[in-house]
Amino acid sequence: MSKPDGRLKNYSYFHKNKRSNNMKAKVLKSVIGNLFIISMLAGAVLTMPSCDNKTADYNKIIVSADSAFNAGQYAKAKTLYKDAKVIKPKETYPDQQIQKVEQILRQQETDRKYTEAINRADNLFDAGNYQEAKVEYQKSSSLKPQESYPKQKISEIANILAEQQVELAAEKNPYHIIVGTFGKDHNANALHEKLKGMGYRSHLIPRYDGELTAVTIKSFPDLHAAWNHLPEVYEMEMFMDDSPWIVKYTIRK
Repeated sequence: MSKPDGRLKNYSYFHKNKRSNNMKAKVLKSVIGNLFIISMLAGAVLTMPSCDNKTADYNKIIVSADSAFNAGQYAKAKTLYKDAKVIKPKETYPDQQIQKVEQILRQQETDRKYTEAINRADNLFDAGNYQEAKVEYQKSSSLKPQESYPKQKISEIANILAEQQVELAAEKNPYHIIVGTFGKDHNANALHEKLKGMGYRSHLIPRYDGELTAVTIKSFPDLHAAWNHLPEVYEMEMFMDDSPWIVKYTIRK
């Protein structure tokens, strides 16, 4: 009997090992594939709680921010809305609320400056510092143009300053042309107001220890100037039946 050929034995062993290796490769490939699928599923499962946590954190901060906003704690609310925006940058609600907060804060700052300017102006006005008060009223009016109070006070100051100029001129012009003397104040005031309405710087001067009130039509710094203007007053139709005369009297307030 002949012995088996050694080459056939090696060939058979080679093919057995090859089939075994192929099987191992297939099994390994299947295991790797399954592990990949498992890892993907695990990743998805792990990601879902992360999204939920982000939403929960966002909602929690928004609730706190809205609560602070409704309580008037605007600076705190603004900070919280910004924190919420960091968590969910695509959300528009925090931006809308931040704009509202900033608008309110700007208005509060305007209100504060307006109130401070009005208080300064009123204090200066009460102290008789009219020019400085006017500046402060103008500042407050520029802050809130719709407010009428500063404008009223500015107009009042203008009238006061104009009257002061009249009084100052009267002090520097002690010689007066008198056009009437009255025992009743309402008659003197009536003529006085009429002359002022005609554009004259008329004054009321007490005469005879206050028993009478004289009404002036013009005032001058010296007697010579007053005499020179006296004929002009004589020729005025409303005084033709009267006799205007000159009085020296220093008007002081």
